[in-house]
Order: sequence, then structure tokens, then C-alpha cells
Amino acid sequence: MAGPRACTAPPAWSRGSSLALGLLLVLALGSLPWLWHGSYASTLLYAADGAIYLICARHLLRGEGYSYLGQPFVVRPPGFAVVLLPLLAILGYGAHGLTLFVYLTGVLALVLLFLLERPRLGAPVALGVCVILWATPLYPLVCNQIMSDPLGMALLFGALILERSTRRRASLPGDLVLGVLIGVAAYVRTVCVLLVPAILLARLCAALWGAQRGRERPLPFVARRLAPLVVVPWLVLLPWSLRNAAVTPDGAVEHTLFHSYSVAMWHTDMTDPASPRISWDDLVARVEARSHDIVTSLGSGFGDFGYEPREIAFCLALILAWAVVLVRRREASDFFVGGALAVTSLYFAYQPRLLLPVWALLVPCAAWLALDGLRRVASERLAQTLVSGVLFACAAWHFDPQPKLHATMEKTHAEFLEALECSRDAFASDDVLCAGQAAHFTLALDRPVLSHRRAFRDAGVPGCLAFLERHGVDGLVLNTSRRSDARLFAALEQDPRARILGEFKSWTVMRLKP
Repeated sequence: MAGPRACTAPPAWSRGSSLALGLLLVLALGSLPWLWHGSYASTLLYAADGAIYLICARHLLRGEGYSYLGQPFVVRPPGFAVVLLPLLAILGYGAHGLTLFVYLTGVLALVLLFLLERPRLGAPVALGVCVILWATPLYPLVCNQIMSDPLGMALLFGALILERSTRRRASLPGDLVLGVLIGVAAYVRTVCVLLVPAILLARLCAALWGAQRGRERPLPFVARRLAPLVVVPWLVLLPWSLRNAAVTPDGAVEHTLFHSYSVAMWHTDMTDPASPRISWDDLVARVEARSHDIVTSLGSGFGDFGYEPREIAFCLALILAWAVVLVRRREASDFFVGGALAVTSLYFAYQPRLLLPVWALLVPCAAWLALDGLRRVASERLAQTLVSGVLFACAAWHFDPQPKLHATMEKTHAEFLEALECSRDAFASDDVLCAGQAAHFTLALDRPVLSHRRAFRDAGVPGCLAFLERHGVDGLVLNTSRRSDARLFAALEQDPRARILGEFKSWTVMRLKP
């Protein structure tokens, strides 16, 4: 197999690079007044995960451990919650300061993506790639929520930058630092652990087919260049694994949607490790469903989702460009894309934001391939101008500040606050409360609030009613814009013991006991 064919590298740094980076910062920070909306954080209605991060961080701050509803929380690593601790200690739970921090981590991710791609693409094209990510409708939305995705992307790009440095100047200290960074990144976003096999594959390919092939014997190569990147991240993540092994419930869980990632991935009941393993037919059906999800997300650029010929063709073109680049470059970022796509295709649930890192690395693959082709027939300056021009045009065409969505979220926020105040005034401290979106009320009321979502998923309305009876629920907050809550509300309307305390558009606060 021939070695990777690299594009002509630009100078290490130039005035043009500084100008491009400056323009990126002006664009990302200058758009703050239009794209940043601090009120999203106080409801977190579009991201229950964000509320759970804050609840766990609050318990850590109080010395109560990494816990949720009085039980050790084992579903997600604590990295992002730990990052939030100093902000919560200084700012409290005010929405604006927290969402501003997350937005700025999104800006940091853009800067690191530029630094990652500039040596491969040149400053103008790298700027175009970053502008594409900034203009992707989903990206600013995620940056306005208390989510670990932007910070996780920043750590991912930072690790890839460091990996490139250690690849060029091999050193054990550099690999140790890289291993620690990968472990830390995995504490924030678990998907970052895929960097380990990605880097190992890239180094193996370089040893077998690269310019340095045959210059080091196998055993010293494995000991010096591969082993540290396996051992160090494993050691960094070992405390989390040991802690989980000690506190993870043996049986089914009731207050989280799944028991653990492994149970959710491979068992028929995501909450019960004793449930049967999923069948081969179920796995094939999952892959088919996720493939559809991947095509609609990547094919539409996370915009108007659809499974139309245009979206299918665009997604296939991106995947084909990545495959060609993988064969020719065989770099860690390219292997990471393949690993992330493979995991997503098997994943038990899907959210488009899971593919944002893949999108951020796929677009540069297409740009790299286009540059390489144009350089055969045109000058470097013309190739840079044409490719960056196409990227800027695509970003401008694709950009949508989503004013209607913003207005809807502001309205939802106001309605939520009304339901929240009613719940705070209507129930005593010893009343047992329940809500479909329980994490939001647990955070805002600073008290445990149970969730009937799993009960509805498993057994519908009868399961919900049994859940309420079993836990002696006194108060219930329903969002009747959701199907499960609407059906439960319709059933409770027939119960003479249930009394409506307040209705706020789609929100209803009820007392279930006389």
C-alpha cells in the first residue's frame, strides 16, 4: 500500500493565519448578542441531561457525592459536573453565567478546530470549515444548553492537535500527556475514548506504510509508541470504573431511563441487567434505524431533516470523501470518524448532537480532497480561494439564527416558571412529587422529584398509575404537550381524588390525594 499523499503544507504560521483566526473570533464572539440566550439554562427543557449535570454538581458541592435522587449516579462520568463546580460556587445557578460559559467552550472548540485543520488545509479553508460548523443550526443551540458537547469537542480537537505533535516528535513525556488528556476528555464525553484505537491504528499504519516504516523493531515500537496510549488513559479512568463497580445497583433501576451504557446497548430492558440480551434481528433493526438517522442528520447538515434523495446523495458524498481520505492519509482524526460512526450505528438511542464531532471532521475531509484535486490543475492560491469560497457560500446559505425557535423557547420558559412557582407554593416539604420532566423540577425546587417516564414506556398509563400509587405520590406536574403526560392527564381527570391546582398552557399541576 502506498503511503499517504499529503497536500502541500502552508508555512508554520503567517500573517494570513493570524488574520483568519482573528476573523473567526470576531465572528463567533460578535454573534453572541444574536445566538446566545441565557434563559435556556433555567428550564433546560430541551436537554434533561443538562439538569442532571447541574443536580450532580450541586450534590458534589454540598459534599453529598456524585448522586441523583439520593443514589450514586453511574450513568455518565463526572467530568463536566466537576468543571461546573467553581462556576456554581461563584455564580450560583443563574442561567446567564452558566450558558455563557458553555457558549465560550463552543468558541474554544472552533478555535481548536481551526488550529487542527490549518496545517492540512491552509488558513482560508480551515476558516471556512470552522464557519460551516458555526453556521450549522444545531451547533449554537447545543452551545446554549448546559451540555458537555462543546467542551467535549474542544478536548477532542485539542487531543488531536497534541497527537499530531507527538507523531512528529516522538517522546514518552508527550505520549504520557496525551494519554492523560484523552482520559480527562473521556470523563467529559465518553466518546473521546475512541481516540485510543484511532491513534493506535494511525501509528500502526505509519509504521507499516509510512516514511518511517521498518526503522524500529516491533517490540520496542509497541512498548514506546503504543503501550503508553493504552495504559495511561486506562489508569486515568480506573477510579471511575472501580467506583461504579462498587456502587452500581445489581437489579433494575427505576429513576433513570437506563441502568448503564452497557445494559442499554445490549439488553432488551435498558434498566435491568438481568434482562435477556438483544437478539441479532434487534441489532440489525437498530443499525437500520441508526443508518437512517445518520443520513438525515449529516445529509441535511442538521437543518431541515429529511430522508430525500438530496440528503442521501450528500451524506454518501461526505462518507465517500472520508473513505478516500482515510485510505490516503490514515490519520487519527480519520480513524476517529470511522469509530464514531460505527458506535452511533449500534447506539441504543439517537440524538443528532451525537454526530456534531463527526460533522466537524467530515467537512475537512471533503475540503482536503477538493484541494488536492484542484492543486493538480490550478495554483495554490486559486485552489484555496475556490474551496474556501464554496465553504463560505454554503455556510451563508445554511445559516439560520432560528428566531421562531428562540421565541418558542422563551415562551416555554415563561410557562415553566409559572408551573414551577405553583408547585413551590402548593406542596409541603414532605409531599412526594412526580413529573415527566423530573430532573428540571428536581433542580429548580431543590428537592427530589420522581419521574414516571420509565413506567409509561414499559406499561403505558396503567404502569404510570401503579407507579404513582406505589410511591405514594402527592403532587404531579404534567406537560400535556407530551403524549405520555397527555394520556396520563386524561386518565387522572376521571379520578375524583385528583385535583387541578393550576394550568399554564401546556403545564398542569395536580394534587393526587385529598
